[in-house]
Amino acid sequence: SFSRSRIEAEIARFFQARVGDIAILDPIFNMGTHYLATLDEFIRIHFEGRVSFQCRFELVTARMLEKCSKLNCKLEFGLQTINRSEQAAVNRINDVSRVQEIMSELARRSIDYEVSLIYGLPTQTLDSFKASVDFCIRKRVPVIRAYPLMLLRGTELESGKRKWGLVESTDMMPVVVSSNSFNMDDWREMAKIATELNQAGP
Repeated sequence: SFSRSRIEAEIARFFQARVGDIAILDPIFNMGTHYLATLDEFIRIHFEGRVSFQCRFELVTARMLEKCSKLNCKLEFGLQTINRSEQAAVNRINDVSRVQEIMSELARRSIDYEVSLIYGLPTQTLDSFKASVDFCIRKRVPVIRAYPLMLLRGTELESGKRKWGLVESTDMMPVVVSSNSFNMDDWREMAKIATELNQAGP
């Protein structure tokens, strides 16, 4: 965790260099120590470019939204899935009712955001993936992305892949292409949907 003085110095340097688009690469920006102060600094210097960052729906507060509404922000949410079984399998439980509340607030305040989903998750089916996509469409999410599941070496999911019957492709960057709950044809259909979603985004 960098000090506030370092963060503010970097913001000042970008501002002086007239940088128009800043992507903050913290895995979850709104879990950081200084995230509200960082937004305050962008507001203080009247930064007019875009600031993008990744965050969790459940950690979004009214104070954060108030600050974001004063900036040209792009919030990126890794929702992954709305299915409870799939969430439990990857140890990433989402409070869907809270997610809907924040989506409504983002729309009301005209704050730009996007949501990313994952296909190829343990216990996932073609229908459950479509349900997550339909949820985002019904909530009028401005941009919906979908990415194939990759098993990162050394993770709990990778070590337990036999439990779920997860089968990876033989590509240079392997992705899960079948499991106990979906077959290769299902995966191809999910990949087709993902391509259409990704192409529809800006």
